[in-house]
Amino acid sequence: MNGTFADAVSRRHGCGTEGKQNQTLRGAKGALADQVPVDINYAWRAVKKNGFLASNPTIGELFMSMTGTIITTGAANDNEGPKHRTIAPRAFTPEMLVALVDGGTIPILKCNDTNKCLNPTWKDVTLARDDAYFARVRKVVKALSDAIRDDTELTEEMIGIIGLTSAPVYETLKTARAYKYQFVDDEIALLSELVAVELAMLYMNETLTEMGRSASNVDTFGDIVREFQETIRNTQNGFGTLRREAAEKYADALSAIEKLQLHKAMLTAGSSTKFASMMGQGR
Repeated sequence: MNGTFADAVSRRHGCGTEGKQNQTLRGAKGALADQVPVDINYAWRAVKKNGFLASNPTIGELFMSMTGTIITTGAANDNEGPKHRTIAPRAFTPEMLVALVDGGTIPILKCNDTNKCLNPTWKDVTLARDDAYFARVRKVVKALSDAIRDDTELTEEMIGIIGLTSAPVYETLKTARAYKYQFVDDEIALLSELVAVELAMLYMNETLTEMGRSASNVDTFGDIVREFQETIRNTQNGFGTLRREAAEKYADALSAIEKLQLHKAMLTAGSSTKFASMMGQGR
């Protein structure tokens, strides 16, 4: 279909006796590449599908560390089978939460390259407060608010946040702007906290789906994925608690906008009545 072989006969020989099967699989591109079960880091594939994480490789590596991963690499030749490597997830510890929110030094799976990340290794990485996950999300939400104000083009990071969370981020900011309401830093932080937690939970679900696909191709992965699921479920529970707390604070922020809308409606109605009264007196 893509011209690798001249015809079906050449394809059978090329991927058979001529030993070109692994070479051919590695050459898959575009949509076909997602169907080829070789040279894949399943957690990193989930990172690449997430617009925000793909734009922040260090944050993506941090998330891969929390979920663990399964890596499948193609054989050197057709006489060998593919190789599989599993990396267990790190538990959701208080230190991990602090690093997400405020930065700090923690062990992170660092990629050997940010394209396929087939050979990640554990390294201690120090995240500055401004580079922590929550801070990065807050910067993007603030930039999104400014882009709405200035009517400028949205970046991939902004689009990723808008499309991947259940919170109506864009609508909330646009409504605030329409009513001449300026989101202050505290309110940006409240909205960003909910967005950050939701992005994390979404990524973990996507990673489990990706690793589940790999398990369906390799029998021995079934038990491993179940172990991963248990650890990740505990992490999800931790994020679930954070989400409930963030949602409550976010609701308070929304109520401020709703009150603003109500007050404006009342003022508009009052002004109209007063104007009509003045016109009546003039007659």
